[in-house]
Amino acid sequence: MKRIYLLLLALATIFVACKKNREAELTTFSIKNEKIASTTTTMELTCEVVCSATIKELYLQYSTNADFTKYEEVLMNEIGKSYYGVTIDNLTPNTTYYVRYLAENSYSSMLSDKISKFNTQKT
Repeated sequence: MKRIYLLLLALATIFVACKKNREAELTTFSIKNEKIASTTTTMELTCEVVCSATIKELYLQYSTNADFTKYEEVLMNEIGKSYYGVTIDNLTPNTTYYVRYLAENSYSSMLSDKISKFNTQKT
């Protein structure tokens, strides 16, 4: 009886450990192939995300302040496996903006180390 109990316990442990797409805490997170295109009042951004765990949501934070003391945040759309994109409207012409990324899943959230900047065009 003890052997059956131990066998069932071992099988249950293996089943849980091998569950597909199991989320884990975010420990590394980087952005690759970032492309930013802007007009006088809009910005289109696409990027590839390399992460240590499954991402449930990816946000883009943008600001006119390099220190992000005040910023706006938008949810990015997944446009392919590990690729995300977003379009932001109603920006101010001839202005420098800074962007950074926030990844989240059920266990944690993490800001990217990468901060990029772009300029909207003059009117």
